[in-house]
Amino acid sequence: MPNDIPPDQIDWSRIAPSPGFHVVPRRWVVERTFAWLAHNRRLSKDYERLCATSEAWICLAMIRLMLRLMLRLMLRLMLRRLARF
Repeated sequence: MPNDIPPDQIDWSRIAPSPGFHVVPRRWVVERTFAWLAHNRRLSKDYERLCATSEAWICLAMIRLMLRLMLRLMLRLMLRRLARF
């Protein structure tokens, strides 16, 4: 917004969001990830003194989750291959 426009001439209805509830697209992805992280007891409360420690636990939790999902997918593929024979 240019600085040479006086504040009384700015159309705030175009800039400011309209009041009320609005659905944020793909918000469920963030909520699902937070729910997955909440399954880890250590991450349920703020036990750590350093932010780096909490960040490391979050990384470990996500690595564990991704490994579990990859293993599940690999087992499904292996079972499908075995079912063909």
